[in-house]
Amino acid sequence: MELRFLVFSGPHKDKAKVSFGAGLNIIYGPSNTGKSSIVDAIDFMFGRERSLDEKAEHEGYDRVLLGLNISDGRDFTLVRSLLGD
Repeated sequence: MELRFLVFSGPHKDKAKVSFGAGLNIIYGPSNTGKSSIVDAIDFMFGRERSLDEKAEHEGYDRVLLGLNISDGRDFTLVRSLLGD
């Protein structure tokens, strides 16, 4: 399975998207730029029960989408409310 993208979306806000390439992806950057938030959102999308921590950056977004490609070549998009339901 490969991750393809992670998107935060909301009705009146531009989408915030991180794209992943095939193989190893490294998330790097200075402190407080969202690296941990990306990993936290991926964990949330794979079924973590508690919702994402409320952060100012999440304001205006109401759902998260995670694009996946599985080993037989099929693509899937998981969609989850930021409220966890």
